[in-house]
Amino acid sequence: MTKARTIADLGTGFVNISDTGTEGTKVASGTTAQRGSTTGQIRFNSTTGLAEYYNGSSFINIEGTPVVSSISPNNIDTDTNALPQNITITGTGFQSGASVAFIGTDAVSVNSPTVTFTNTTTLVAQVPSSVDTTKQPFDIKVTNPTGLIATLADGLQLAASPAWTTSSGSLGNIGDTTSANLSVVATDPDGGAITYSETTSNVLGGAGLSLNTSTGAITGNPNDVTSDTTINFTIRATDNESDTTDRNFAITIQKAIDGSSSSRAAASANAIKTINPSASNGVYWINLTSGAKQVYCDFDGTYSGDSSNAYMLYQSFGNNNTTLANAINTAGLSTVSAMQSAGWSFQEASGGQSQFGAGADKINYWRNSQNTAWLRLNTLSLDGLSGINKIAVKWGSDYASDQINLKINNSQVAAGDGSGGDIFSGTYNPSGSTPHIELYESYGINTIYYIFLTNT
Repeated sequence: MTKARTIADLGTGFVNISDTGTEGTKVASGTTAQRGSTTGQIRFNSTTGLAEYYNGSSFINIEGTPVVSSISPNNIDTDTNALPQNITITGTGFQSGASVAFIGTDAVSVNSPTVTFTNTTTLVAQVPSSVDTTKQPFDIKVTNPTGLIATLADGLQLAASPAWTTSSGSLGNIGDTTSANLSVVATDPDGGAITYSETTSNVLGGAGLSLNTSTGAITGNPNDVTSDTTINFTIRATDNESDTTDRNFAITIQKAIDGSSSSRAAASANAIKTINPSASNGVYWINLTSGAKQVYCDFDGTYSGDSSNAYMLYQSFGNNNTTLANAINTAGLSTVSAMQSAGWSFQEASGGQSQFGAGADKINYWRNSQNTAWLRLNTLSLDGLSGINKIAVKWGSDYASDQINLKINNSQVAAGDGSGGDIFSGTYNPSGSTPHIELYESYGINTIYYIFLTNT
């Protein structure tokens, strides 16, 4: 009688059976179709090749958990090896019919469309092009048909070289007296951080500029140049996997014609404002036919009453006008002879006595005995300035109503109101009707402070 038969014949009273052998204890074996239905049964399923037990509602496999130990390759350069690509998974406990998934840092799982079972230690799986490379590194998850799972955390990297967003070539022009505010941008297709470096021999630094290695910003005050100068340089974008992409760029540093010196004399005040929108009122160099000359410029409308344009002082009046001491024609006119030398003429009609007076920043002219008087400028000496089309005149009267009038190009543009200092700003034609400027008084005192011009 065999040992197995003896135990079977002894009934059901055995508890805590102990097998002292070394080879193993034989349990019931059969196909899936031959399963029993008693809770607690343990058997070997010859169909699945696994031991199993019945929990009262279903049979549960008894097997070892699979293990993923490595993959090859574990880093795929998608620049040279575009997806899809195969990887080999090495481990233990794999089963035929196992599935493989790639799980990104966003926890999104993408199944491999093709998994080949080589043996219990090797699987070959395809990495599909549908994975989001920016969500690397990827976990490798192997699921056996029995439901047991093995995962290799951060097992797969997908490397790709940085891609430039900024086009190659010129980044733009900057004046040599203004601060640079340029930038270059590259991105990492797989989501890594980018650092920037200059591969050329510090061309930017030699020009007074600097490159921010984290942001790609190019800033600084460029060195002065004697003429427009173009610098050429190469910037390298490097990602967190040390992949690199180079790109060639250029910047033109322009000699700023900003009126700051005679060698940088500007064509007009508006030309200065175009280069430097924040320019302050003051004396600047203007390029005239007679040569570069220092001229007071009004950028904010303080003197012209027109903040939309920049004006140049044509003429000022008074015996102590220190602020408006630099004009295109003549500054600080304070005597009759000086006025006449600058092109002004006075009313010469008979009757009454002409009166002339000068204050710190103005001159007055009138005829007594209630006789009319006028002060005229028949032409303006623009010294080569072109495009002049607006004029600003500060003038005054000491009498209300229409007793004193201002004419431009022989047309009345304003009438005295007794304020003692009005600013007229309007159109002007250098080749228009004469007199170009006239103050006419039928009763009262003519007063003039300054004349500004602009070309809009």
